[in-house]
Amino acid sequence: MRRKYPVRLTRSAPARKKSRGRGRRTVTKSITVTVYQVTLGGFIEALRVATEHVFRFQDVVKKGAEMTQHDVNLALLHPEVCKTIADVLCPEMPRGWFEPWHSQANIQKMLNAASKTSDWKRLIGQLDFSGGTAAAAEGEAVGTGKKKGRGPKKARRRRGTLYTDAILVSRILGVNPAEVIDGWTMERFLDVTDALVRSKEAAEEEEIAKDPTMDPDAEPSPLIPGMGKQWVN
Repeated sequence: MRRKYPVRLTRSAPARKKSRGRGRRTVTKSITVTVYQVTLGGFIEALRVATEHVFRFQDVVKKGAEMTQHDVNLALLHPEVCKTIADVLCPEMPRGWFEPWHSQANIQKMLNAASKTSDWKRLIGQLDFSGGTAAAAEGEAVGTGKKKGRGPKKARRRRGTLYTDAILVSRILGVNPAEVIDGWTMERFLDVTDALVRSKEAAEEEEIAKDPTMDPDAEPSPLIPGMGKQWVN
């Protein structure tokens, strides 16, 4: 079951009636929404939109120059990015619901609530920002593998793309890929893939222990006439 956390958002709106002699008043409106633990598909969608806007910011605002962390933060505050993330975090709400509630205060409330439902440090830790481009992140996030050779940042899975990993996992476990992508939380997906990797590594170690010649790092002993190649354990 997905973890969830309620959050109350507020905004100012003009009152319907004017106060006599005081001009038009404003009233504070509020809404309470439920933030859910992010799914694998939701994480991919948020990543796609975020990297798209980071790259656009670099092209339009920075004119192709390198991005600082401050620049990245500004790009991620774009209303379209925030709206997409809000849709991902609050799947029970209609698409685009966050637009009239967009504000710095409400964004912070949403992020605080999200931190209570998902281990974002672990999720972001699956991305590698060591080089490349934000556009490459977008391409790899949607499983297209498109790459453009400019810009300082690239976000990608250490082992393939999220989509291809999800399809591989679904084949191994015999489940529908849509269930993995849209039904599993990102954290469950990481737990399963980590378990599969550990299982594969354990099987390989066991195979090498039984047959040292299977070890690609084993050093061959000198050739002995009439004995052929010998291997050192």
